[in-house]
Amino acid sequence: HLAQSPQGLLNLFGRLGYTVEPEAVPLHKEEIGFAPADSAAIKRLFLLADEGGQAQVILFELEEAALTRIRSLAGNLLARGGNYLIAATQDYRRVVFANPRREAGTVKIRKLVVDVSHPTRHDLDVLEGLAVTAKNPEAIFAAQCAAFDVEKVTDRFYREYAGLFRRVETALRENNKGARAFYEPQELHAFTQRLLGRVMFLFFIQKKGWLAGDVRFLVNQFRLAAGEERNYYATVLEPLFFETLNKRRPNNECKWGKIPYLNGGLFEKDYDFLLYLPNELFDPNSDGGVLGFFHNYNFTVAEDTPAEQEVAVDPEMLGK
Repeated sequence: HLAQSPQGLLNLFGRLGYTVEPEAVPLHKEEIGFAPADSAAIKRLFLLADEGGQAQVILFELEEAALTRIRSLAGNLLARGGNYLIAATQDYRRVVFANPRREAGTVKIRKLVVDVSHPTRHDLDVLEGLAVTAKNPEAIFAAQCAAFDVEKVTDRFYREYAGLFRRVETALRENNKGARAFYEPQELHAFTQRLLGRVMFLFFIQKKGWLAGDVRFLVNQFRLAAGEERNYYATVLEPLFFETLNKRRPNNECKWGKIPYLNGGLFEKDYDFLLYLPNELFDPNSDGGVLGFFHNYNFTVAEDTPAEQEVAVDPEMLGK
């Protein structure tokens, strides 16, 4: 549970084994010496946890749109010496956790963006990875760096994706025995790859708010379909793929609201038979379901740079 206040975040780090005071300690930004533009972006500043002044957790309450300044704020802190974990928010609906480090004279950060109302399993795994057992600054910083390991997230994604891929292949073959293409291993593999690529792409554009402005569109539509005993693939995904995203429409309007036309071939229909996939294959409440699997991960729509990386699934994975 991520409480929406400085005290709630302090309690979180207390549960993770950090040395915390009974209450979050207000800090004065003037005493730290932030650059003027950074200082102007800070509304309030708190010390959440401290290990001998050498490993601190700092909470920034920032002005609107100031979350892009986190790397600059981290540079100001690192100039004072010691290591830091940063939590930054505008309104506690979204909290950014950042792991800054200095490499070859450059400040680099790895960050996790958490929707406080709907944290993913990935979010909770990273936060649990911040737990410390040894109360020394070096061990604390090492745990933080390990928790924010982008490569580890990517490796786990592909490992679990392989299992999902096999489940979808099996469902396609067993539920569509009249489809001769699915008896050819290469054709079945290619079809599965396209299907999962389409769904994964939807998770990226959903995060941008492009699916009728609903950042939980896919899960919400599943629940509507299941509640009305409709088939999710036939009544949601097929029309979304082949009658909406690949069709030009006045003002991008469709039965769900505004959804853009996307050119490029990903949503060209590539089969001419009735395809059946049971709702349980997409179950968002099961790690084994297609929606459940993708919903476990964060999808970043921000451009990563060598100096700033989000601990999330990257759009480049679509091509792999």
